[in-house]
Amino acid sequence: MTQSSRHVAMALYGDPSYDSRVQREAASLVDAGYRVTLACLEVSHPEALAISDRVEILAHRPAASAVVPGTRSPFHPDDPGTHRSGPRGRISWLRGYAANLRAWGAWARSTVRPDVWHAHDLTPLAALGTGVRRSARLVYDSHELYLESGTAMRLPRPARWLLARWEGRLIGRCAAVVTVNDGVAAELRRRYGVVPTVVLNCPPFREVPRPGIMRDALGLGDGAVLLYHGALSPGRGLERTIDALRQLPPDVRLVILGDGSLRDALEDRGRALGILDRLRFHASVAPAELLDWVVDADLAIVLIEGTELNFTLSTPNKLFEAMTAGVPVVASDLPMIAAIVDAERIGAVVHGTGPDDLAAAVRLLVADPEARAAMGERARAAARRTYNWEAQAERLRAVYDRLWSEGSAGI
Repeated sequence: MTQSSRHVAMALYGDPSYDSRVQREAASLVDAGYRVTLACLEVSHPEALAISDRVEILAHRPAASAVVPGTRSPFHPDDPGTHRSGPRGRISWLRGYAANLRAWGAWARSTVRPDVWHAHDLTPLAALGTGVRRSARLVYDSHELYLESGTAMRLPRPARWLLARWEGRLIGRCAAVVTVNDGVAAELRRRYGVVPTVVLNCPPFREVPRPGIMRDALGLGDGAVLLYHGALSPGRGLERTIDALRQLPPDVRLVILGDGSLRDALEDRGRALGILDRLRFHASVAPAELLDWVVDADLAIVLIEGTELNFTLSTPNKLFEAMTAGVPVVASDLPMIAAIVDAERIGAVVHGTGPDDLAAAVRLLVADPEARAAMGERARAAARRTYNWEAQAERLRAVYDRLWSEGSAGI
């Protein structure tokens, strides 16, 4: 069998428009000579896809119920716009989610018949289930500790136990497991006895010229700019950052770049504090142009809160994106994040949890442009050396080389 005839189908129960990991992995496998199909839920922003002319993209939105990813979950009653629901409502929501997931999995299995299914996270792995033909191999790409995040973390204990058993059974069916950092890999190994391959979600390295896009696009002027980019959802330190902004010099601006359920609440918070004029909101931008926005920041905010184990062990994309753009970071004191920031000396780790600690750390860096410049150069050097997609893609390709070197195993 020639390498170009080897067919990999990526399964994503979601939207790949702004999912940089999915797009990078698909492109890297195409570059390595594989034929790649992406089976997903929907593509809401095709203009944001950098792979559409190289990867076959198939989308299907099931109609077994009204519940799909992004539907407000009754297990998150404190999220803006979510109504509290009793046991009956929560059970109904779960049944609806499961019905659509099963329907989507049946569509994917009947529509694509690849040599390898590459499941991006637990939901598509569960959707594919044990119904995948035995000659096809499974790769589980664990983007996070799924059972320690979101709705899964908030399920009743018996349901979580069953879900963990199911994850373990599915992992046992997989020919390879890939994940996002050493912390998550260690936890998956402890729970299921697997040895995952770590593929960090770093952007490709490139020299990002200054000035970028953001300052002119948002009319930011010459003052210091703090940047948060990513999902506007709980657990990202957004409220704390807005509270800290009030304690900073009046020419400091905060840009919030992204979409999510907290958008209106964050604007209301800025208005109530009398600093709305110092906030700039902008929707998510395509991954291909993101670094040209990030490069205009003076400091990048990476304040993930350790409210769940998945957050505690995270290495968010925004950390690596700031490094590539040469922007120092102000980061949470969480083990995986702090280890990189401290080892590479690329910013400040904030040890407290309140706005006062954050404001103090930011104030010191804002007042010291030479220190910021040195941190930015070290960040860029680390990205060029280690934290880049070119290096990570080699790890992914090694996984696939191994799959085929093991006697094809029915492929």
